[in-house]
Amino acid sequence: MEKINITNIYIRDYTSPGDADSANGIRAALTKALEITAGGRESVAVRFEAGEYRLADPCEVSGGRFRRSSAAGDGLDPGEGEKQSLTEAYVAAAGLKNVTLEGAVDENGTPATTLSGGYDGELNSIQPSILFFRDCLSLTLRNFRIVRSPMFGSAGEVISTDGETLKIRVFEGNPVRGRMGSYCMNRFTRGGDGSWVLTGESLTYGQGGADCLTREGEDIMVLRDPKVASRVEPGDAVSWHDGAKTDFQSYFGGCRGLTLENIRTPNTNGFAMLAFQCRNITAKNISFAPEGKMLFCGPRDAWKLQSCSGNIRIEGMEVEGVRMDGQNMHSTFFFIRRVGRGRGSCVVSTKHHYVPLEDGSEFEIYDGADFTLRRVTRWLFLGEREGKQLYALTFEGGLPEFADVGTMLLARCLAPDSYVCEDSSFRNIAGAGHLSRISNMRIRRCRYENLMNPGILMGAEFTFFHEGGSSRDCVIEDCSFANCGFHPRYGAVGCIAARCAGLDGPYNRRIRIRGCSFADSEVGVHIADAEDVTVENCDYINIANEIVYDDKRF
Repeated sequence: MEKINITNIYIRDYTSPGDADSANGIRAALTKALEITAGGRESVAVRFEAGEYRLADPCEVSGGRFRRSSAAGDGLDPGEGEKQSLTEAYVAAAGLKNVTLEGAVDENGTPATTLSGGYDGELNSIQPSILFFRDCLSLTLRNFRIVRSPMFGSAGEVISTDGETLKIRVFEGNPVRGRMGSYCMNRFTRGGDGSWVLTGESLTYGQGGADCLTREGEDIMVLRDPKVASRVEPGDAVSWHDGAKTDFQSYFGGCRGLTLENIRTPNTNGFAMLAFQCRNITAKNISFAPEGKMLFCGPRDAWKLQSCSGNIRIEGMEVEGVRMDGQNMHSTFFFIRRVGRGRGSCVVSTKHHYVPLEDGSEFEIYDGADFTLRRVTRWLFLGEREGKQLYALTFEGGLPEFADVGTMLLARCLAPDSYVCEDSSFRNIAGAGHLSRISNMRIRRCRYENLMNPGILMGAEFTFFHEGGSSRDCVIEDCSFANCGFHPRYGAVGCIAARCAGLDGPYNRRIRIRGCSFADSEVGVHIADAEDVTVENCDYINIANEIVYDDKRF
């Protein structure tokens, strides 16, 4: 094996904690790392000091991917045929190889290096990503605290409500501003141990409330919204956010061999993290949870895994206080628009995003809930039409006889070979803990507590986003669930549920649930749109319905 040399880059040579802006210095250090590793025989460790690096000057980055198709000489230059998505980011790099970014830790091993991305105060706005890494190979981040500053929301205790107007005393240490957003608000009541417990359906969602919160006095915020004011009582706590845009505070796109260790994200203005079409991900001791008395971390998902592949392994993840889901995992469905002559090829479309495919990838071609596998020998991206991304696919052995216009397909190159999550916790989430639209999933020794939707919700979404696929060959064992699924999600309730949105039939198969405990919930396990499901050696405490299922395949 060829020896790889290791070079250290010290951020102190470029910027220091306390500088008015460290974004340019960090980007310069990453540019140097790119130069050193360009030959593939060098490895770089970029070393940060303890302290807060303030990020104030973003750069413009492209969210587009460079590879368009597998066809040589197809006439498509990088960017042609694809709608480029430009955004801004503070710490950004593309094409890094064998690079580690490493922060400092305190005496307890907690990250002592903070990357603090600026927030301009504009309500419901897109903010620059704090981290933006694209098309990197063997990228590691270790020992960082990643925050939005000032914080994007706040929380406090209800001191009065007359059914029309709500007055809140903001908890000490939390943000108080003249005007704050009323997006993704949630209610909390005291639990038996004195902690705040997420209670009931969210008070507001991504559209926000009827008005903004306004400041009245030193620490009082006022909201004039009858729909919210009528649903809370004095002594309750509420949380709120300044917006709820589809925004990504940390973004990893097209990275292969991504490792995240000892990362803390206590607040975010959108999705805390997105891994998009990354392959082989390892994460250990990663946290998305509020600090102090904030109650909520952010208005969107904690960590979204979209169209990721290879082997994904997560240990010791903590998620608390997000709307919607803790870990959201999905790919996307394709649909046949035209069948070629001789039935050897077809034109397919998918919604929303262009994603590069892979030569030789297998496609699941669906006939109801069953599918036939076919291998792609050639693919070509045709561009965007009417808001949909179009591809030409050529299949080894041709299309199966049943395939026709409208038939649904799923690309296995956009789905994990395996997903493992162990020893993790999910608490006070206004959504699901795990939202799984993937197969080959193993969840072990995880805790789910006070979740509006099921702790683990499996099944495709077909009503709007067309998020696939389904959950097959999954094992959930030695997990605990308490106070989960008290508000349904497309009809799914309980601690664990297997149910699709907009698809009827046993799309979810071979699910094993064993050694789990279910407590203080209406339903333990809710099975629909599934077959070959077993539940064994589980405990039920204060559960009205241990197992609910919608057909006799269970």
